[in-house]
Amino acid sequence: MNKTLEEILFMKFPNLYSRGLDFGFQCNDGWFLLLWHLSAKLEPLGVTVSQAKQKFGNLRVYLDYNKRPSADAYALIQGTEQSSKTTCEDCGQPGELSELYHWWATLCKPCYNMRKERRGHAHP
Repeated sequence: MNKTLEEILFMKFPNLYSRGLDFGFQCNDGWFLLLWHLSAKLEPLGVTVSQAKQKFGNLRVYLDYNKRPSADAYALIQGTEQSSKTTCEDCGQPGELSELYHWWATLCKPCYNMRKERRGHAHP
């Protein structure tokens, strides 16, 4: 995720990201709104996010276990992770899980084609 969007999340939800994320948000900008809405629901629960990343084409959010996260927190995360399966990780539009050069990504068709073009393998 670009640094400007990361800073917006860090500033708006300082308690949720109080430890900071060692490697920032390891996902693309298209999931910013998913993370924003999740953050707004998680912060009042008193948990701390330790990592947020793309893994196998889906968003993964991990909590700091020292704060003893509630079942409600995990349910919210699970719902957001499900939403990421149909949200393009590049632009935020509806997308689907795709395999591209041995990597899994959730992408809309235009973003899928853009990634292929960058590698020089565009669809005809």
